Amino acid sequence: VVSRLNAGSEERLDAELFGLFETCEDVRTASDGAFDITRGGALALDADRRTVRVLRGDIDMGGIGKGFAVDLAAASLRESGVPGGFVHAGTSTCRGFGDAEGSPWSVRIGSDTTPTPFSIDVIDRALSVSGDEIQGAHIIDPRTDSPVEGTVFGACTGPSAVLCDAWSTALAVTGSRPDRMPSGCTSIMIRDNYWHAEPSGLRVLEEAVR
Repeated sequence: VVSRLNAGSEERLDAELFGLFETCEDVRTASDGAFDITRGGALALDADRRTVRVLRGDIDMGGIGKGFAVDLAAASLRESGVPGGFVHAGTSTCRGFGDAEGSPWSVRIGSDTTPTPFSIDVIDRALSVSGDEIQGAHIIDPRTDSPVEGTVFGACTGPSAVLCDAWSTALAVTGSRPDRMPSGCTSIMIRDNYWHAEPSGLRVLEEAVR
C-alpha cells in the first residue's frame, strides 16, 4: 500500500488500515508536525470513501509501523483465547495484556548513558521508547528534515502500541510534552539528568521520577 501511495496511487483501504492513517494525521496535528509520516508533506484522507492519497512528499511508516504490528499481534493472541501475553518488537515497543502467571509484565528503561534505570509495569498497556543510543543519530525532525541533535530520548506509555510508538517519536523530536498530547498517554523524558513523567500524580514512576 505504501509503495503504491508513494507512486501516486489513490488507495481505498479497509477500516483497520484507514484508521492507522487517521491516527498518523491526528498525532501530526497534535504534535505540531513533530511526528509526520510524510516528513513535511501532505496526505488527502476521505473518511467516507476510506481513501488515501499523497499530495506532497513520501510516506515513511518507520515511526509508527512497529506499534501497529504489536497491536495486531496482541489482538490476535486475545482472539485466540490467550489469557495473558507480552508482545515485544525489538528494543523499543511492547504491549502487555493479562499477567505473567500472577505477576505484572515488567520492563526496564534506561542505560549507562541515562539516569538510573528503573522498571515499569506494563499492565494492559503499551510502552514505546525512541532515542539515538542503539541506532545512533537516526531520528529526523520532519519540520526541518534534519537529524535531531543533543540528547535524544522520549518514551510513552498508553492504551495502544500504535499511539505510544508515534508519541515517543514526537517526544524524542521535541524534547518536551506537547500541550495536545492525550491525557491517557504518559510521557517519560530526561531533564537535567532526572526522569520526568507527565501528567504528574500517576502511580507509575512514583519513586523513580522527580
